[in-house]
Amino acid sequence: MGTPSILIDIVCELKTASLTGLTETEDGRIGSVFDEKAIIDFLQNTTKFSNKIVKPDKRKFYDMLVIDGANSYPINIKTTTGKIPDNAFNKLSFLYAFTDLSENELGNSVRDKKFISLITTRKKDLDRDYFYLCIDKNDNTNITIRGLKEINCWCPNANPSNILQIDWKKEHNLPDLTLPFDVVYTKLVINGVFKCYADRAEVWSAAIDIYNSENY
Repeated sequence: MGTPSILIDIVCELKTASLTGLTETEDGRIGSVFDEKAIIDFLQNTTKFSNKIVKPDKRKFYDMLVIDGANSYPINIKTTTGKIPDNAFNKLSFLYAFTDLSENELGNSVRDKKFISLITTRKKDLDRDYFYLCIDKNDNTNITIRGLKEINCWCPNANPSNILQIDWKKEHNLPDLTLPFDVVYTKLVINGVFKCYADRAEVWSAAIDIYNSENY
């Protein structure tokens, strides 16, 4: 679908903002909360975007929603030094990008088994995407906005506690990836998410065999 012009305008606005106060903590879970608020507050206080930025009043699968007429774009805000790949997999974001499920149908969580069923049975190219807005903490003018399906540097199993990560240090220097829907679905869902599940299942299977032999 390409990056909507309003999202490109947001990046331009942020590049000239001289944002300060982005956290230096190495704990991304803590820092991201403060950084998200700083970025959303800044945009909501601009004349151009004040009525276009919606922060959810309860936990959603996005950090902010950008409204542009009849269109809306869910955004995940990332701030990173790029030292390590960033945990970026969210089952609901993949369902939004690859199926015809509405936001109301997605809800706030989904179990793995249901996710696998939905992303295969409800698969549909609706020319929509889930977007990541990433700001480099070392250079706050180095900002990338990119759809989930446009990202080049997905890293399967780089972190054993998460399915897929994004290498933002490399991604910042690359153009949007443009692939047909079925090709990117195979790359990210089949050879990405499902392969990670398969790799984990292999490990779990070995553990189950040992458990069963000890409790026979």
